[in-house]
Amino acid sequence: LAGHSPPPGANSVFRSWLDAYGDLSMVEEPIPRWLAANAAEVEASFVFKAWLDADGDPGLVEEPVQHWLAGHREEPKAAYVLRGWLDAGGSIRIVRDFVLEYVERHPLSESAVHLYSAWLDAGGSPAPVRDGLLEWMKVHVSSPGARIVVTHVARLADLPPESIRDLLAWCVHFPAEDEALPTLVRLGGSLRSPDLADDALTACEAVLPVSCFAARVVAPRLRVPICGLFLHLI
Repeated sequence: LAGHSPPPGANSVFRSWLDAYGDLSMVEEPIPRWLAANAAEVEASFVFKAWLDADGDPGLVEEPVQHWLAGHREEPKAAYVLRGWLDAGGSIRIVRDFVLEYVERHPLSESAVHLYSAWLDAGGSPAPVRDGLLEWMKVHVSSPGARIVVTHVARLADLPPESIRDLLAWCVHFPAEDEALPTLVRLGGSLRSPDLADDALTACEAVLPVSCFAARVVAPRLRVPICGLFLHLI
């Protein structure tokens, strides 16, 4: 590819090289040349994702990503590109409008929950995704896939009682998941509400035997969260 204009099918070469953990320097020059001619094509999304997943510099594909999203913002693959960009540490500013537009159009989709998580993990403001995230949690309260957002939901300020019940119900469904105990702890003083007492105790009865009572020695990483949970229950 060096010194030549990459052919239209070069995207498969780039992807294979990057997926095999090949040296990034070998493709960091031909990829921009290929994208200059093909940034609007559907296949470009796979090149973006492969480059970003390989820890490539987001700046190398910033302009092509913006160009691609402008033409494919309503397609399912847009979520794939947006998530890859955020997970790679790309600028939130560059994709903010695309992310918020996508989750507004598809608030309850599987792709949306990965975008909610990627957005919040990247430091995005919870405010513009709050309503969609709470509704997604309500609909998927019995889904193991909710593990990627339950702690994010538990961190939200001024959670309505129904959303707290959704989180507690998820913990009852999946007490052995690593996210169950931190979710209970992050709910904090909300667990003291008399209206939530039965739900809180049911969740604690499900989670604590799995997370600590079954072990002779509690893992150090769990000691502080468990002590915090007990303080809220006293």
